[in-house]
Amino acid sequence: MVKKISKAMIIIVLVCTIVTAILTYAIYKTITYELYKERCYHLKETTQQMISQVNYVIAHQWKQLSIADVSMHKYFENNKNTETPCEIVDYNNKMLQPESAEIVVFDDKGNVYYKNGVQRRWTDPDILVSGAKTQLLIHSEKTYTVDRNVCVLFLKKLDTPILLGKGGKKLTHIAILQKMEYFESIFKSSAYQKANNTVLITSNGNRIYYDNFSGNISNEEKKIINSYNVIEAMANCEFLYDGSYDTFKNNIISGKPGAAEIVIDNTDYFIAYGSIDNGRRLMILVSSEYVSANTSGFTSMLLHTIVFFGSLFLLLVTVVVFVITYSNGKSKIYEKEREMNEQLQKAIAETNRANRAKTDFLAHISHDIRTPINGIMGMLDIANRHIGNWEKVEDCLNKIRSSSNHLLLLINDILDMSQIENERLELTQECFEITSLLDACISIIMGQVEEKDLVFISRYSTIKHKNLVGSPLHLRQILLNVLSNAVKYTDNGGKIEFSVDEIDSYSNCALFKFVIKDNGIGMSEDFQRKIFEPFARGTNSYASQFKGSGLGMSICKALTTKMGGKITVDSKLNVGSTFTIVIPFWIDSSPTLAEKQSDSDTSDNIKGMRILVAEDNELNSEIAKELLEDAGAVVTLAKDGKEAVSIFKQSCIHEIDLILMDIMMPVLNGYEATQIIRSLSRIDAQTVPIVAMTANAFSHDIQKAKQVGMNDHIAKPIDVQKMYKVISSYNKGCQTIT
Repeated sequence: MVKKISKAMIIIVLVCTIVTAILTYAIYKTITYELYKERCYHLKETTQQMISQVNYVIAHQWKQLSIADVSMHKYFENNKNTETPCEIVDYNNKMLQPESAEIVVFDDKGNVYYKNGVQRRWTDPDILVSGAKTQLLIHSEKTYTVDRNVCVLFLKKLDTPILLGKGGKKLTHIAILQKMEYFESIFKSSAYQKANNTVLITSNGNRIYYDNFSGNISNEEKKIINSYNVIEAMANCEFLYDGSYDTFKNNIISGKPGAAEIVIDNTDYFIAYGSIDNGRRLMILVSSEYVSANTSGFTSMLLHTIVFFGSLFLLLVTVVVFVITYSNGKSKIYEKEREMNEQLQKAIAETNRANRAKTDFLAHISHDIRTPINGIMGMLDIANRHIGNWEKVEDCLNKIRSSSNHLLLLINDILDMSQIENERLELTQECFEITSLLDACISIIMGQVEEKDLVFISRYSTIKHKNLVGSPLHLRQILLNVLSNAVKYTDNGGKIEFSVDEIDSYSNCALFKFVIKDNGIGMSEDFQRKIFEPFARGTNSYASQFKGSGLGMSICKALTTKMGGKITVDSKLNVGSTFTIVIPFWIDSSPTLAEKQSDSDTSDNIKGMRILVAEDNELNSEIAKELLEDAGAVVTLAKDGKEAVSIFKQSCIHEIDLILMDIMMPVLNGYEATQIIRSLSRIDAQTVPIVAMTANAFSHDIQKAKQVGMNDHIAKPIDVQKMYKVISSYNKGCQTIT
């Protein structure tokens, strides 16, 4: 017995030792990762402050240049006999006294005039004939009168050239030459003991300028900042933690700020980058020893503390186990076994319950999915046997569409429920007009109401705040679900009442109550208690004759709760039901009126449009091509994102009116293809409408499509009229992305 107890004690201590070691390592890794994130955050903040200072200087110099332009014209008006440009230059420099800079003027022959009568021939006269109104350049010129030979040139074309007296000199441009050392004082951060190196690059990674001081730069750093293309040079670096080369490359191209820790030839460095005015990028590179100087000692001390207390914990565990084991003896062992058996039984019962729930779910789904599929396949067989009988075939096609719509509704309900259960449902915050939304809901169900000869009464004329901010898509889904149930479970000739009231408003928020009342079949008290559970269905013979997934009300409940509201039901069997929904919304204090477009004959609006369709599935590609060409469009097909980019590059400017882009494609997906197209230098790359046409139909998919530069989103299966309407909305010339 003593041997068994000793063996058990050794095992417990060994397990505790392993667990403590694992926890110690995990804590250490967590702390180092959090320190890494904190360093990256601080580095990004420092970089953004640096960029803000640079942007401020740039904006200030443009303002100074505008003042100098006006001042120069006024001086010339008051001194018509002025014959030398240097007089005007000296006047402007004396009046404005730019810090670490000089104001100069250019004539139409490519000559530049400095203060104190200095005149030179400009080494790059092409910039004077480019036609640009303003230009910002970094240039090297040994003959500058400023101290260093690297300067920032702020160049402005005169609205009205100045023609000087007898000499006939024609002044066409005015500029400020800013000493680069002025910016270099900004580029060096005291937070890192001014040991960081700063490089300016284009969005493609080509180096424009770097502050190369031989005493400050290592061989590892030279491999990056001395390279012609920084993006290509970074490809050989190892990115640590959650950083990656692809993320760095994409951020530089798009102008998104970021930071990362990298390894160059076994040496750790930190990089941070962001976008400055005129589309250029600023990147700093600094050794990790300067970034981590204030935290490395703390990390070491913390690690030693963790190891110490871990060891102390192991010692205490050993003593406690020894005392408990010998004091409790055999009875405690039996008690432990009994408790473990009880826990095991509970675990088995929980597993069995989960398995039963899974079996019930599969049984429900199998039946509900097979039912419309059986209808589709059956109608296809009947249609094949009556090919010559058009009325029979048309009837089969209508029933196939009905079964397809039911199957799509079922799949949407299942996917919505999956999103809700996995807590991935995202609510949008959009401006909408609530009476228009209510009108649309009523319009959708009125066909069913008239078919059953129901009396439908609606009331919502007393709403005070009509322009709101919230998730109109999910509000409409809730209302249509409850309204369609009211229609479905009310006998012919019955009555439905739909009322909406703004019951309260405070600050910038309004509280709305939606009441849907019918005199239909009603519900038993037992069913009311579980109506909001998944797959809940009425058991009476009347209710069982209607199709449904049994998920609609549970989705309504989840959506209402997610929106900060509540839904309740009051019902009596064979009397009727009343659903009450209360939801708060933000008040839109500055609404804008949306343009209303006619829904009638929208297919004519795309006639003649040249549309590029990127779709890897041949059947989907064929369907899209047929539908678009039937409406008069000219269609070009691409089998993946790479081919779509290639076709667009090879097309003439404005040759393609719109691009329909699938998302899930090989080689290049739709997101990547869109980003490449938007980054092209041609003038229509930013204006050509790109519409996602994909089965990725959740709200976060739509948001991601907008973020990468797409204009709109069409969900599959394709709603033909909606597709025509969306495409026709872009048939009024190019539209800029907002």
